[in-house]
Amino acid sequence: MKKLLLFLLLPTAFNAQVVGTWKLANQAAAMGVGPSQGSMQWWSNTVGDLTTRACMFDDSITFNANGTMMHYMNGQTWLEAWQGMTPDACGTPVAPHNGSNPATYAYDGTTNTLSVYGLGAHMGLAKVINGSEIASPANAADTITYLTGLSNGGNTLTLDINVGANWWQFVYQKTVIINPPTPNVTFKVDMNQYTGPAYTGVFVNGTFNGWNGTSNPMSDANMDGVWEAVVPIGAGAIEYKFTLDGWAFEEQFVGGETCTVTNGGFTNRSYTVTGDAVLGTVCYNSCTACASNVTFKVDMANYTGAAFTGVFLNGTFNGWCGSCNPMTDANMDGIWDVTLPLPNGSIEYKFTLDGWNGQEQFVGGEPCTVTNGGFTNRSYTVAGVADLGVVCFNSCSACPSPTNVFDDIIAVSPNHTYLEAALIQAGLDVALQNPASSLTVFAPDDAAITALVTALGTTISGLLANPLLSDILLYHVVGSQVLSTALVNGPVVTLNGASVIIDLTSGVMVNTATVTTADLLADNGVVHVINSVLVPPNLNISEFSISDLQLYPNPSIDVIKITNSVVENYSILSSNGVIVSSGKVINNEISVSHLDAGIYFLNLTVKGESQTIRIIKN
Repeated sequence: MKKLLLFLLLPTAFNAQVVGTWKLANQAAAMGVGPSQGSMQWWSNTVGDLTTRACMFDDSITFNANGTMMHYMNGQTWLEAWQGMTPDACGTPVAPHNGSNPATYAYDGTTNTLSVYGLGAHMGLAKVINGSEIASPANAADTITYLTGLSNGGNTLTLDINVGANWWQFVYQKTVIINPPTPNVTFKVDMNQYTGPAYTGVFVNGTFNGWNGTSNPMSDANMDGVWEAVVPIGAGAIEYKFTLDGWAFEEQFVGGETCTVTNGGFTNRSYTVTGDAVLGTVCYNSCTACASNVTFKVDMANYTGAAFTGVFLNGTFNGWCGSCNPMTDANMDGIWDVTLPLPNGSIEYKFTLDGWNGQEQFVGGEPCTVTNGGFTNRSYTVAGVADLGVVCFNSCSACPSPTNVFDDIIAVSPNHTYLEAALIQAGLDVALQNPASSLTVFAPDDAAITALVTALGTTISGLLANPLLSDILLYHVVGSQVLSTALVNGPVVTLNGASVIIDLTSGVMVNTATVTTADLLADNGVVHVINSVLVPPNLNISEFSISDLQLYPNPSIDVIKITNSVVENYSILSSNGVIVSSGKVINNEISVSHLDAGIYFLNLTVKGESQTIRIIKN
């Protein structure tokens, strides 16, 4: 029985000869390979490699007295192409050769062998196993045996291993035991959506501090509502939760949440510490980050690219998925929008068309963009509920509003106050504001209208009350945009139905009026300023009486009736000056039932004279 006991204790006694911490010898030829045992004919490390491969020479292997071993690499070791590192260089250890798996060892002083057990356990280079050099981490061995030699008073350990045609040798020196530093764990909790009782401080409590209440206070240095604390915690499983003002208030979980564990009737957050870690920001009493509704809006009014059927929002928050976040334009105004719940933090995004068929293209440097990895996208930091406002496609700002000849030229001109009043009086301002129009306006200035008023022996008020005002004004409008450079000698038909005569002999003349300022452009047309009022040749502006002509009903659904006049012919013009209906008046009635709802201009011939009246079709 004593002999048997002695036999069982022999491995432990042998192990004692290598118990301790070992590192590759800090010297040239600490490792090498050759055709026979002990030979380094093919390759060995140089003195320079002590610097180049410092990440390997500082790796330590500890053989514990209980037969376990620990391979500590301090976050870096030497990696080769078969481990995904090209060219060979220092890098993060690659499993299973990273010391993460449990490992044991057995040293036999009789046979002078050292065996290591555990997937990925090794000495020297990770690729070296008995009989070969592996070419993939997937081929890792779970047992490797080395031939050994102890020297230098048991402080130098030489290992030899055959890999087929060659032999590798590794020389280790005993050193002091290196204890890994205690990992630092960073906790973060977002209190922006907390709605409970008031508090002054946030704390993290757990198994690592005995749930003592206030020993690990958190801070919110930048006042963004996210509290954090860095706590040194030894490796292993922990439970914890966030509390307010010590234990005045605490998170309350029901159990079963993805981040919690229930033990002894208490449900807490859980985590396994394996090293330094930043756990990321979570919402108070939640396993996930706080989410806030953020509304995105894009105006496609000025988009001139290829046709599309849908607009989409793509970004870091949805993995640039293409079509998983469609936008809508419910009121068909060209502005597409979508509201998404997003966690607090920085995002990148852009608007795309039909998935990824089309997308915004930024050059970089725009105030709303950021460039990362060669890609330029919109950027935003989510910090709560937000409406980002309307932006133009491919722009950081809103689309410019379309301009029109009335609001942006005539109404803002200090020399056209009478023309502005006349257009409003006649109801023609709306037609000149129409963004779909394409118009040319010959605009008499205030001096020209004053001259007409004087010639008629009336006042501005009298002119504005004249029933022929609309007819006169329409004689100043052409139903298409014509720049001065496109004018030619001859007649040009106006919305009145009559023509003005263009004469380019000396400057630009319109009938007897001179164009004093040309080509005032708006999005829906052009204005040419003239120095006298254009009077239609078939109108007697001074004698026509309102009693000569009356229409009803106006607005109308189907028929407009004419009283107190003998009307010969009529034509109906759209607001763009296009004739949509014409003919002879029969029984003093004109049918409008076939017209779409909107504003039109009815041109009537009465006793050889014409008059134009605005009508509304309901």
